[in-house]
Parts: sequence; structure tokens; C-alpha cells
Amino acid sequence: MNDSYFGKVTADRLKLNQDKGFLVFKADGQARGKIGLSPARAKSVLGSYSSAAQLLTIVRFNKPAGAKSTSTTCGKCRSSRTAAMSATLQRRPRRAGQAFARRLYELESSSPAAALAPGAKLVHTHETYHLLARARHSTPSRKRFWA
Repeated sequence: MNDSYFGKVTADRLKLNQDKGFLVFKADGQARGKIGLSPARAKSVLGSYSSAAQLLTIVRFNKPAGAKSTSTTCGKCRSSRTAAMSATLQRRPRRAGQAFARRLYELESSSPAAALAPGAKLVHTHETYHLLARARHSTPSRKRFWA
């Protein structure tokens, strides 16, 4: 996992649950940070829940078996083998001298790297679902998508 794109993500914003195979990244727009997972660690699903908006967002993407590199680079990574297949980014509001203007976060996926011959193609599917759901009602949906 790369959590140093814009400086190390602080421990109060990133919790790794290695035993259960997931992580929690606090994306409230109060800090700038990005995390990326290599193809070996990435799952084919990402999700977020906003309790304020009661909004569950789920991203599913195709992750071909055996994918070892992706079509992107990841900041300080020097090898495409460690480039992020899935990533989450958040930005805080603009301050003097900063280039971005509003809070945002992204759930993103990248296709595997492929040396394609002229006319050949590679299809990468990225689906985003937004579900309005109260926390107590979203648990079955979250478990179904995470499975």
C-alpha cells in the first residue's frame, strides 16, 4: 500500500485491518491524502459511506486474474509493478497558494498494463453505485457487495 503520494497519511485517518482484509481511510475533506493498492493487494470493490448524507457509494471494477502491473504510475513508485490498481484520494479546501478549490474525494481504478498491437483493445469496466441508505439499513448491501 502506498500512502505517501502527498506526504504520509496520518494514523488517525488510515486504519488497516489486515486480519479481515480491509482498510478504512477517513475522507472528510479536512486533510490532503491518497492511498493506492497494487494489483496484488487490491480487491475488485471499493466503498464509502457518508453518515451525514446517508449515502453508500460502491465501486466495482474488473480485475483480471494475475494482473501484475497497471497503466498508471503512483507518485514515488519507480516500477509499474507497484503502481496502484485502486486508489482513494481526498483534498481539503483551498488555502493561500494551493491549486485546488474545493473538498473532494475519489474512488478510482486502473486497468492492467498491456502492450497492445495496433487495433487490439483492452476493456476496463468501472461501475459506480450511489445508494441512499441509513446506516442500519446499509449493512446488508455493504456485505453483499464486499463478498
